[in-house]
Amino acid sequence: MTQDGFDFTKKGRTRELAELLRDLGMDRAAEHADAELPKWSEIAYAYVGKHAERASAPFTGEDVREAAENAGLPPPPDKRAWGGVMMRASRNKVIVATGEFRQARDPKVHCNNIRVWRAP
Repeated sequence: MTQDGFDFTKKGRTRELAELLRDLGMDRAAEHADAELPKWSEIAYAYVGKHAERASAPFTGEDVREAAENAGLPPPPDKRAWGGVMMRASRNKVIVATGEFRQARDPKVHCNNIRVWRAP
């Protein structure tokens, strides 16, 4: 069985599958946000850059999300839309992972560890 050129029957491709499913989920969340709030992901992406420029200390995606919402950016229909925004910012070197993780404050994240970022 294949999806988007990925063969699910091959063994040893667990990480590849996980990355594919992660990316598909982030894309869907961003598309849903943009459908409900036109250009939301572009505005959020620009905000990540502004946040990184102003940050005096390393920060998490939660920090960015909370600051953006406090500044008036409406929340997306699903907070997971922020994942794609942060991933895009990372890929474009707008933010850089510090290698550290912090425990999430949002109870819906169930105390999972989340990545810490900094400006490049």
